[in-house]
Parts: sequence; C-alpha cells; structure tokens
Amino acid sequence: LIADGSRGPHEKLQPGSLMLSKLTGCPALPMTVSFSNCWRLKSWDKMMIPKPFSKAVVVYGSPVQISGDCDSAGLKEKRKELEATLHSITKFADNYFVKS
Repeated sequence: LIADGSRGPHEKLQPGSLMLSKLTGCPALPMTVSFSNCWRLKSWDKMMIPKPFSKAVVVYGSPVQISGDCDSAGLKEKRKELEATLHSITKFADNYFVKS
C-alpha cells in the first residue's frame, strides 16, 4: 500500500491507508518521485508534471507493518513514523538533481 492519500494535505497520511494496511496485513510503503525538470502546480499537493526529456527518481522508504491488534495509539505512532519517513524521502528526492 502506498501510504500518502490522494486528497491531502501534502505529506499527511490518510487514516484509511493505515486501517487498510492493518486489516489486510499488507505493509504500508512510503514512496515519492521527483524530476530533474518539471512544472509544479500551485495546488495543495504541489503536483509535478515532468517536462519532456526530464529524468525521474523514485525513492522508497522501508515498509511498515501494522499488526491486526494495533490500537488507536499504535496507529497514531505508525502514522507519525510514516509521515516522518515520507518527509525525509521527499526531501531526498527533491534534492537529488540539485547540483552542489
């Protein structure tokens, strides 16, 4: 399961993705993508549209398993963990093509 929801806010997990992970036993997977050259929309999600011939980088975080007996406090901790990972890998991906 990809952890980030499709309706925002940006880099915030939706409770449904964690609940689905809990119910199915399928781990939640933080992932992000960035491009060497793209248009960024001024929408809530800062959607990127790659320009022709741009390169892409896809970055995955470690899968997070959520056990079936995880309570609401446990889900809150898993959400914080996944959001921190999502923020970290997004920053890495966005800086991947930046020349130092």
